[in-house]
Formats: sequence, C-alpha cells, structure tokens
Amino acid sequence: MLKGKNGLIIAVVLNIAVWSFFAYRFYIAFHEGEDLEIENVRVPVVKTLNADTIEYKLSLNYDDPFLKKESHKSKAINLPREQVKLVPKKVEKEPVKMPDIKYLGLVKNSSSGIATAIISVNGQSKIVKANESIEGIVIKSFDRNELVAFVGKVKLVVKK
Repeated sequence: MLKGKNGLIIAVVLNIAVWSFFAYRFYIAFHEGEDLEIENVRVPVVKTLNADTIEYKLSLNYDDPFLKKESHKSKAINLPREQVKLVPKKVEKEPVKMPDIKYLGLVKNSSSGIATAIISVNGQSKIVKANESIEGIVIKSFDRNELVAFVGKVKLVVKK
C-alpha cells in the first residue's frame, strides 16, 4: 500500500468522498418530495361494498380426515353475513387437583447463606429453593416453621 504523505492524502480524499455520498443520499431521501407539484391528475374512483352485501361461500368439498373410507362431498353453501354467527366455545375449567405437600425442614449453608427446603410432594422427597417450581407447585418462600406455595392461583401455607 501507499505509505507516508501520499497514502494519507488518498485516504482522506476517499473518506470525504464516501461520507459526502452518504450525506447526499440521506438529504435526498428526506427532501425529495417537497418541490413536487402535480397538476391535472385523474384519480380513479374505486367502488366500495357495504358491509351488509358481503356474502360468505363455504366450500365443503373436502375429504373428512376422520372418515377414511367415506368421503364428504357436498355443494357449496352461500350464507349472507347476518346468518353467520360465531359462537365462542365454552371451556370448562377442571378443578385444580391439590397435591399432598409436607414441609420436612430447612437446610441453610452457613458460608454462602443459601437456604433450601426439603418437601414431600405426593410421597416423593424434593429439595427446592425459593421461587422454584416443581410439578406445577411454585415455592414462594419458607422459613423454619412454614412454607408458602402456590398451586395455580391457590395459595398454600404448609406448617412443619
């Protein structure tokens, strides 16, 4: 490459040229439409449909995936918009099954200060930390005597 004074001059000139190009493109992008004047322009009129005139066409000529051998071929049905009603599906919530939780104790590391709880969930012993989730149970906090946990939105306080 060029070294010394000649290389520096060429680099400066190229740098100025590149930055000038970017500045020019930036200026054109934001100031291009200011000086435009449009005269005698004819705008086509688009005919719009009223919402009441929309019709839905259901095409029911597909093979039913559950009836492998029988095919469900029928004619298309035209329904006006007033007859099409969307009914939200009602979802029945199952009651939350409460697990059998027993608080067995607290283990605290004296050097680091990290505490863990020993709990029994449905007969299986687990070691958990605060704000940890096990089998859908969120352990919020615990101390020497009690454990606070949430099963879904239900708050459980388990004594030792």
